[in-house]
Amino acid sequence: MTLWMIGSYNRNKSLLAPSPCSTEIRYHGAISTTRTVPTKATSTPILSSTTTTNGTTINFRLHPKFFIQQMTDCFDDNECRFSCYHFGKSGGTGVAERMERIFPPILDSCCNARTMQRFHKSPEKHCTIKFSAYEVSSQSFLKDIIPTCARINDSNNSRSVVLVTFREPMARTLSYIHQQCNKNFESRTRERQEACQRCSYRKDTEYWTSFLEGANKQYQGLYQVASAIVPNTRILAIDLVDLSALYRDLYQATRHKAFSMNTKANPKKTTLCNFGVTSEMFRALRPANDIYRNLTLGIYNNMIAPVKATPKKEKKKRVEPDETATRTTHILPESCREYVKGHTLDLTHGRYIHVPNRQAPYDHNSCFLMKPRYNCATTNVTTPGAWEYKLILQSDPANTSTICDFENVMENLGGPAALFHTQVAIFGNSFLRQMFEALACTYPDQLTAAKVTENPPAVSLLALKKRKERPYTMQEYGTITNVPVDKRSIPLCAGSAASYTQYFEKGVNLTTPHLTTTCSDELAMLEFGSSLKVFYNFRPNTLNTTLASYQTMIGLNISEMDYIAFNTGADMHIKRQSRSSLQMHNYQPVLPLLKRIQERDLKRWFGASNPWISSPPDMHPCLPGVPDNEAALFLFSVIFDIHKFQT
Repeated sequence: MTLWMIGSYNRNKSLLAPSPCSTEIRYHGAISTTRTVPTKATSTPILSSTTTTNGTTINFRLHPKFFIQQMTDCFDDNECRFSCYHFGKSGGTGVAERMERIFPPILDSCCNARTMQRFHKSPEKHCTIKFSAYEVSSQSFLKDIIPTCARINDSNNSRSVVLVTFREPMARTLSYIHQQCNKNFESRTRERQEACQRCSYRKDTEYWTSFLEGANKQYQGLYQVASAIVPNTRILAIDLVDLSALYRDLYQATRHKAFSMNTKANPKKTTLCNFGVTSEMFRALRPANDIYRNLTLGIYNNMIAPVKATPKKEKKKRVEPDETATRTTHILPESCREYVKGHTLDLTHGRYIHVPNRQAPYDHNSCFLMKPRYNCATTNVTTPGAWEYKLILQSDPANTSTICDFENVMENLGGPAALFHTQVAIFGNSFLRQMFEALACTYPDQLTAAKVTENPPAVSLLALKKRKERPYTMQEYGTITNVPVDKRSIPLCAGSAASYTQYFEKGVNLTTPHLTTTCSDELAMLEFGSSLKVFYNFRPNTLNTTLASYQTMIGLNISEMDYIAFNTGADMHIKRQSRSSLQMHNYQPVLPLLKRIQERDLKRWFGASNPWISSPPDMHPCLPGVPDNEAALFLFSVIFDIHKFQT
């Protein structure tokens, strides 16, 4: 049995030697930790200790017990050999240091051509020792080292396990830049020294972009290794942030002191260059981020054919790195595939199902953006609330395997923060405002920033009519202000305390708004996990502004938006001001369809029904309720690039 470990160990520690537990990144002086990955993924099979299928990749976060069993079985197997594939700055150093204490010695692994030269000179020596490491390209590893060692170690009992360690791409790239600029500086090329001294992406864009392009190619290679189909081989994948848990579990299973070692902190020296990350860098690394997301979720592609043992007399050919690999896209869950045709999502199979005793995700007292006029709070506890009904797609009501559940998909992906370094904009009326507010209310724990309009005018159709349709100026519109963290769990933008109670039934529990000024989301921004930014503008034709003003006021650069949603003709107003063609996605048909589905399935419409509504139920749905369904559908559409809805 051979256990292949893919990581970042470098015995000489001259280039790639990270701290195995280092998870903090410094962005322009601010500390940001890598995100918490989801604890499950619907696309990952449930595995048992008796599973023997070839080519199955095991994710530590999803299947920790099976992951540990695969490793400990190798410790006691005389034909089990560990190998480490170097993927720099992703925690392999810590793994190798521990393994070296158990299975010495370790051969020099550095670097690329020199490594392959040593390997070809004495392949038996490399393939038969208990632990070996290789800092080579993925192609050399997959098409040369693995087949050669498979031939040398060929026996009926020989098995292989590949351990893949990986890391969030920007953190890894930034760590590498800091290493190059602050360690062994005198040994760097003159060009690199000069770029490090300027320490600015914008001053040396072309130079630093090469680092990002290299990272994208490296992640493509890593994904090939993680997705490889190799006979009699098991692949194990683990994120850098989970290595401490791996060591803890291995120590409990083996009681070997090597796994109880205290991790030595790797000091982050930024004496010369403390590199600042820009939004352009995040966008450039998007292919790598897509791959990282799939790795964290346990989603793998079979990128290469099964690896065959190399015949002894076969002449080896030089294998060049594959530079033709395309960007990895998000993998649509199998349960939803029948409803997506190209960029169109078929909503005609929508159904509302009852989830008894389901708790409301929020209420009128716990969300700073929720408008009181949208509430359906009641003292009647015998009637199910709007939040107890879930929207799904199901083509065959008798077959649960045809269910596509937007909420579950988003939960498994990790919510809004799963959209790495994405910017989206929503332009439209109060129906889309509700969807925007539902995002803020449903995912408060992921909010890392929020901006609202302070002291805004009463922007409404009636107010515009009185103004003879004259748009508001920027001065009239109010100022943009940040929402403090400690104010995101109260009805901050609910209106004055004097008028607040008119929206609620008598007896409903109310928290008095902590208001010194009024605010609104006529123009607002939500940031989730320092990763996804969602901008909203209520009826953009009511604001006399230019696209450049949006960027000045709230940071909305229309040309940088990855996805734009609209209704009520808001697209025409934006497109008239844009010099470039914009792809905007019409959400106008969605809410009327959901209303028809509710009336068909539930024999009612959960529209707002509070005392302020003169003729309930209102066309505006309850919060919480249908807007939460729309929010899940919106996130689903952004992730899987949905442009149109079949209604």
